[in-house]
Amino acid sequence: MQIQLLIPGLLWPTATLLGPAVGLALDGLAALLGRGTHSTLGFEPYDRQLARLFGLEGDALPLAALRRLGETDAPPPTDGNHWLCADPVNLSFAREHMLLQAFDDDQLPAEESAQLVAALNEVFADLGRFEAYIPTRWYLRLPQASRVTLYPWMTSSAGR
Repeated sequence: MQIQLLIPGLLWPTATLLGPAVGLALDGLAALLGRGTHSTLGFEPYDRQLARLFGLEGDALPLAALRRLGETDAPPPTDGNHWLCADPVNLSFAREHMLLQAFDDDQLPAEESAQLVAALNEVFADLGRFEAYIPTRWYLRLPQASRVTLYPWMTSSAGR
């Protein structure tokens, strides 16, 4: 059996991870690392590494469809649909630039999220259909694949 571990920050933990990790006994991890082999590859974003480890290669990785499969109340996607993550964000001004921040899980009420999704579906009906199964995780179902290259936005607070 082969196990591949992808542990972000294992070799160069950030300063925020040092405090909680001090004095932590990681005997199981040490045993796995001691029995394994090490390989070094060029830089690759985490989402691409995970996709490659699961056998998904190429430029058009179905990351939104895969994330949507993990939603509790979402029906399985039908063939022919293409998905984008369209999570709501908060934009704020900070002098001469803008800040983009994700909403905390409890910051956007479900009723308000449903109203916003309904309004987006009215305005952008020709583009696709918005869905929200959790108030802070939205999806856009497209009738055809997008020709633009998009990259996931990772935040430490939302864990995405």
